[in-house]
Amino acid sequence: MNSNQTSMLSDEEATLYDRQIRLWGADAQLKLRQTRLLLINVNSLSIEVCKNLCLAGVASITIFDNTRVTSNDVEENLTLTMSSTEIDEFKSVCTCRALQLLNPRVHLVAESTMTIDQIDEKYIEQFDYVCLFNYYNFQTIVKLNNLCREREQVDENGKKQTYFFCAATFGSYGFAFKDLGDKYDYLSENSFGSESLIRGEGGGNESKKSEKVTTKSVRNYATFEKALTLDWKPNRRQATIRSAVTTYNLLRGN
Repeated sequence: MNSNQTSMLSDEEATLYDRQIRLWGADAQLKLRQTRLLLINVNSLSIEVCKNLCLAGVASITIFDNTRVTSNDVEENLTLTMSSTEIDEFKSVCTCRALQLLNPRVHLVAESTMTIDQIDEKYIEQFDYVCLFNYYNFQTIVKLNNLCREREQVDENGKKQTYFFCAATFGSYGFAFKDLGDKYDYLSENSFGSESLIRGEGGGNESKKSEKVTTKSVRNYATFEKALTLDWKPNRRQATIRSAVTTYNLLRGN
């Protein structure tokens, strides 16, 4: 897309995405329309994520998987993207075909000719986000994360890398990891005071709302490789963190 095509939403897009524009605004929707994603591995988790991103109206999604549909895949994914008539067809092709019906505006690409080991910086540079699902080879995860870190592109705010996400489930447990770089700037909205009713001059009640202030914040992210070296020693009272440590240890032992 050129700058003119991405400078504003069409009337058709405004109608199609009306509910989510009301939630996060037109500027965020425009950024979604310019976002290019790489989703690696087709499974129940990745299909659900891909479905939501497709409905949200991103620019393009490349679904990366060179394995073929089996009877187990049909049972696990139920009716999401695969059926018994598609056994032995590439998972990526089936998924693209089904998801394209949800939103014809999104450019869906099936990549079934490559393996994960063949992904290099040249391939990564096509995308703004790389998402890896249900993959447990930590060396490969570290490699992909580092490739994303090395990939920088210039935008209106300077430079940014290709952002990296990975997530997986194993039994009743699961994890999600994200790397948005050493310095990630974002806007946060904070409310000061509380909403209350006050008595006006005429004796009636008036609503006094809390004040909302938008501030710029910065967050620092670690790489997957660095995250695996952390020695977590949570406070005994922090039950949520203790639960996370259990999942973390299961992940490292998987």
